Amino acid sequence: MTGFLIHMIKFAGHDYPDYGWVLIISVGFLLGFLCLLFALRNGKKKRFIDNIPTSKTTGVFIGFVELKGKAESKNPLKSFLTEKPCVYYSYKVEEHWKRLKTESCRDKDGNLKARVKKETGWDKISGHTAISRFYVRDDYGVIRIDPNEADIKATESFRKTVNQNEPLYYAKGPAVGVSGSDGRRRFTEEIIELNKDVYVIGQSRERKDKVEPEIALDNDAPLFVVSSQPEKKVSRGYGITYWVLLILGLLFSLVGWAIKDLGYDIPLKEDLHNFLIISLAYIGLWILGWIWMVYNDVIRLRNFVRQGWSNVDVQLARRHDLITNLVSVVKGYKERERDIQESLALLRSQSKVKGAGSDEVRPRGVKTNLIALSEAYPELKAHQGFLKLQRELSDTETRIALARSYYNDIATSYNTRLQTIPDGIIAKMVFLKRVPLIEAKDFERPAVKVELTSPPKINGG
Repeated sequence: MTGFLIHMIKFAGHDYPDYGWVLIISVGFLLGFLCLLFALRNGKKKRFIDNIPTSKTTGVFIGFVELKGKAESKNPLKSFLTEKPCVYYSYKVEEHWKRLKTESCRDKDGNLKARVKKETGWDKISGHTAISRFYVRDDYGVIRIDPNEADIKATESFRKTVNQNEPLYYAKGPAVGVSGSDGRRRFTEEIIELNKDVYVIGQSRERKDKVEPEIALDNDAPLFVVSSQPEKKVSRGYGITYWVLLILGLLFSLVGWAIKDLGYDIPLKEDLHNFLIISLAYIGLWILGWIWMVYNDVIRLRNFVRQGWSNVDVQLARRHDLITNLVSVVKGYKERERDIQESLALLRSQSKVKGAGSDEVRPRGVKTNLIALSEAYPELKAHQGFLKLQRELSDTETRIALARSYYNDIATSYNTRLQTIPDGIIAKMVFLKRVPLIEAKDFERPAVKVELTSPPKINGG
């Protein structure tokens, strides 16, 4: 088709009005500009994946995070072709065809004539995509993922081309095919398999049904990826797309002039001059776009560093406030249980007092009070409170450690960007500075001292 278009333009180039060439050149520039924008977009995604440190599920707070773990689901899907348990699958069935097509063309003298052309290709005849919420599990716990509208990068689980005499042809394909079919069908499927490694990067938010975080689509987030491929492969994919689109943009920018020159006898020197100017203009736009991309990337990374420190501060406040209050509650419950136990013992002793003639004397109201106390406090077990306190202490210290680890990782990534070329040059232009890492001695709030022993009572006091 391209060769035919070039032939027609070369044949009738001088008959085209000038605005026709302007239109062709403008379309080329527009396509080149769009390719440049999408290239920078993919470059930004690659940089985010490379910059953001991997969090643990317990250390996921509200914000932009990256996770790695196993995909789990209480109600997994079953893939259509391989019938494997999964959380995502997408399959399609294509049929091969051969057709004869009549088209018009011009001979070397410019006369119209008809010719018959044989065409072949594949048409999609069926397919389906299914996705469900699932959980990512790592060494610390689980977190829910809502993968709707995410950029899914699944693993190919099935690819096979069969003829009509094979059972798969109709077992997993429709009964009716396409016109001109030559009796071949191609079956392909991609899945994110259950209990297999999964990589997720996106925005964490609070769930609507309970006070827990989940990762889901956020239109303000730079990207949302759910992948069965490892992080390096995802990053490499964005990098390859970046360079391919960048080169395509340059070619599209040049192709308008190339087609225009085919219709005119323009000297080679002038051709090269035009191509050089266009190439330099495109490279200039790319450099400006790259500076814009790097600047925004560094600023957003700095904001992630601030968010990381805020998470540390929140967890320190949680330890200071929550644990202090919990200790007071447990101490109060312990003292309350001691008073209740003493009251119960007294009531029991009063409920069975031996009298004359071996008859028991039961003071009025004692049994009623005993029943009331038993109903009000069916389980007087202070150790449950102690166990909860122990769990909260352990969980809080783990949260603090994970928050500090995340901050140090994101701060290290930020500092590295500021110290490397060319990011460091742009950082110096906007006066960005390195940030210190957090050490244990740098915590502003001291650890809470847990004391459950009540002060001794003074007689008469």
